[in-house]
Amino acid sequence: MKEIKIDDFPESQQLRYLATLQMTDLFAPFHQKEMKDLLHYCSIRHYEPEETIIKDGEIGNNIFLLLFGIVQIKKQGKVIRRLSNAGDMFGEMGIVDGSPRSADVCTETKVECLVIDGTVLDAPDKYEDKEVLYLSYTFFRTMATMLAERLRDSTRKVISLTEKCSDLEKGLSNGNDSNEP
Repeated sequence: MKEIKIDDFPESQQLRYLATLQMTDLFAPFHQKEMKDLLHYCSIRHYEPEETIIKDGEIGNNIFLLLFGIVQIKKQGKVIRRLSNAGDMFGEMGIVDGSPRSADVCTETKVECLVIDGTVLDAPDKYEDKEVLYLSYTFFRTMATMLAERLRDSTRKVISLTEKCSDLEKGLSNGNDSNEP
């Protein structure tokens, strides 16, 4: 893993990162000046294939946004989700509730991520710049909307699986009834 602070990039590269991020749902509400302010608390990390970015059970304070590549979200060694779109976010749940990481995140290909220092967002009152308070509020508000969408999607999947299980149970019980004399 190689990490570079955003401020260490030439201005032209910083502007390219800004343009990429402004196309994501998470950063769409931010104006360019706000984005530049937030980027001061970010870095870029490059990973090789088969590297672990996040380990299940660890405490972490970073939020990751995929810029390119493919990562796998794994639980107990099984891939439960793949992320491959620029702007896909992971690592955010620990920032919201302070709990340990709930899954492993591993690279499948070479990966580049924007890493946001969650401590800035979690305790904006520690910083003299009032812009940080506004950035934190806007960031958490947008993230809450994204998490609500994920929860709705998960609920739909649970309902669908519950219905399928119910149909299977009915089929099994009907099959057993026909075998009785």
